[in-house]
Amino acid sequence: MSDTRQELDNNELQQLVEESKAGDRKAIGALCRHMHPRIYKYLYYRINNADDVEDQTSEVCLKVLRSIG
Repeated sequence: MSDTRQELDNNELQQLVEESKAGDRKAIGALCRHMHPRIYKYLYYRINNADDVEDQTSEVCLKVLRSIG
């Protein structure tokens, strides 16, 4: 999967989660690229401070990845 944003259907997203659980680093990277802009947009709408949003987005992504494993 390339770095360009691509919409994933539920089956593709589920497959990425399962592959991430199994330790597939490419799947983990693809999952992060998929969720990062969505989380950032959600938080920016609510916080409206780019520095804080970047920090919080990173925290959310890390928590999601930890919960997968």
